[in-house]
Amino acid sequence: MLPFISIDSEKSRKLDIGIALQKLYYKPDGYYRTVNKLHEAAENVGYDFTLDEVRMWLEKQAVHQIHMPPPGYIPRASFNSIEIPNECHQADILYMPHDKIGKKIYKYCLCVVDVASRFKVTYCNGVGSAVESF
Repeated sequence: MLPFISIDSEKSRKLDIGIALQKLYYKPDGYYRTVNKLHEAAENVGYDFTLDEVRMWLEKQAVHQIHMPPPGYIPRASFNSIEIPNECHQADILYMPHDKIGKKIYKYCLCVVDVASRFKVTYCNGVGSAVESF
């Protein structure tokens, strides 16, 4: 019985795109600032890549990420409409210098804030009880 080797056509296509675009993008005279220019250069050489395939490849390149313009809109959460206490909490871990009290060493402290009432609670690992702070 002959061995069977399966080749994934999608992975093969991505590999072909990567090799071809590397040859175009990383040659000395081949810096393309936009996706459209790189797509045109690939078409002029004879490749039939789609604009989305070129965009996905280009966005993963470190050189392009450095010189890429910042995004125009960044969605952010709004906490102004939360009015019911204990509906939403924000939590963060505070890294402490290693305090040794007795046989316990405290390395982290959990800080939790209720968004509506702005009530703050901290919990240090190993203590076992919550302590109101701020």
